[in-house]
Amino acid sequence: MAKKPVRVFQKSRGKMVPVDPAKVSSGRLSKQAVPVYRDATDNDRMSITQRVVEHSDVAQARMQEGPTRYDALFHSIYDAVFITDADGVIHEANARSEYCFMLAREDLRGMNVIQLISGADGELLNIIRDNVDNKRFTVLEAYCLRADGNRFFSEIVVNRLKGGAKNALCVLIRDATDRKEAEAELAETNQRLLDAQKTQVRMETVSTLFYAINNPLQILMCMAELDDNKEYKRQVNRIIEVMNELRTATTLEPITDEDGTVRYNLPEHRDLEPCDPSRMLVVDDEKILRNMFVKALSVVFPNMTIDMAANGQEACDLFGKHRHGLIVMDLSMPVMNGEQAFKTMGEICERNSWVLPPFVFCTGFVVSENLQKIIKENPIHTHLAKPLEIAELVKVIQARLNPGQGAK
Repeated sequence: MAKKPVRVFQKSRGKMVPVDPAKVSSGRLSKQAVPVYRDATDNDRMSITQRVVEHSDVAQARMQEGPTRYDALFHSIYDAVFITDADGVIHEANARSEYCFMLAREDLRGMNVIQLISGADGELLNIIRDNVDNKRFTVLEAYCLRADGNRFFSEIVVNRLKGGAKNALCVLIRDATDRKEAEAELAETNQRLLDAQKTQVRMETVSTLFYAINNPLQILMCMAELDDNKEYKRQVNRIIEVMNELRTATTLEPITDEDGTVRYNLPEHRDLEPCDPSRMLVVDDEKILRNMFVKALSVVFPNMTIDMAANGQEACDLFGKHRHGLIVMDLSMPVMNGEQAFKTMGEICERNSWVLPPFVFCTGFVVSENLQKIIKENPIHTHLAKPLEIAELVKVIQARLNPGQGAK
């Protein structure tokens, strides 16, 4: 199997680029690029991420003022570094520590390092001293305190500093806020994925069950209608409502019973009173068009009472009195438009425990995203673009009326 090419980090562009291995071995690219890795086998993988952080002004100043290579190294370290005595009193602090804790070197000297670690006390120092006496590192994760009162998540490593004062400690503190936030975001994403998978499994299971009992439910519904047994029909409808809620609701709160059984908290069932299937409401601010719609529909549906309104407010008032079984609603109207009227009628149904009737929205304008969402979530509603044919309007109305209420 072919080897992967050497890849190098191109400093000028900040990205990985494939390079001819022969050129790397000859050294001709040494001035422009630095080899990063060469795959030994096809199973090797290496992931490199880059995060560029500018030297702070204090770091640049400290690196220049130090007379020795030790001073330059001490202040060029990215972590905050403290040299303390065995009791944790700070004797030296590098430039990064000044930046991280927002304190000058003179202010840090003489402080105890546990003052910078949230929740730390003398017991922590006892543990650290015991570890270094046994030639062990102490690795901590904690929140550190800045001079302005803010906190940052950090990784802390403590070890004995050899070659200096007796029992001196070296404390390295790295700001790990970005990693902590990334871990939290990853955990949240994983939880959302897990919840989505659980929801998908639930919906697929309920859909399979619904498919299996669909025909028996249909038979029971027909029997209830043939026997004119309203209570029988109501109970069958309750079963169908629960199944639909489980199948379509993407978010349901799980409940764990005392015996450990997990179930879903479904919305409380209410017996809703259907709207009057013998009444229809036509709403349009154009008087001639409104009258033409009513006249044409009266011929096709002679057994229905067809009311009309000139705007959304009039429509809501009429609906509150007669609870029409179907609404033909213009969208662009004065006083109250069609979408506002739909929302208000929905509130009227909610207050009175009525079943929301189907709406046939009509407009010559672009349909809003909100209305598209309404129709998508509940296909009992629909939209027709003006100009429209009466036959088309009749067809969608017939499809939404209760059985037996079609054209005569």
